[in-house]
Amino acid sequence: MRRFYAEFNELRIQHGRGVITGIERRGDGTPILLLHGVGGNALCFKALLTALAGRRVIALDMPGHGGSTDAPSWEMGALAEFLFSVSRQVVKGPAVWGGHSWGGKLAAMIAATHPEAAHALSAARSLSRFRHSDSGGDVR
Repeated sequence: MRRFYAEFNELRIQHGRGVITGIERRGDGTPILLLHGVGGNALCFKALLTALAGRRVIALDMPGHGGSTDAPSWEMGALAEFLFSVSRQVVKGPAVWGGHSWGGKLAAMIAATHPEAAHALSAARSLSRFRHSDSGGDVR
């Protein structure tokens, strides 16, 4: 990892033939993993990473955004699984999943399908009703 801004490290996570990029602020406690909305990038969360000094916070560039290559699939369930798989390269245990808009919906899907990896969920302007196919229930 190289220095991106003085207070952040740049992330480059290899997956198959592609890469997911992002920024990380090193720190303590349960990691916070952030996913942005359509048209954004990891820097959308720069102020939040700065405000959470002392905590480990990771903001990923979603597939096709920032420096990240496209996703293998754009179907929401497959995309959530892909992002979860990529995230396991930088966060081994539970995380606080957070996101805005599209990223928040994907964070909620990850938390619903991988509760063992979700310490908490914070979604801003994100949630609408969707069907969680594994449980047959609705998530709001």
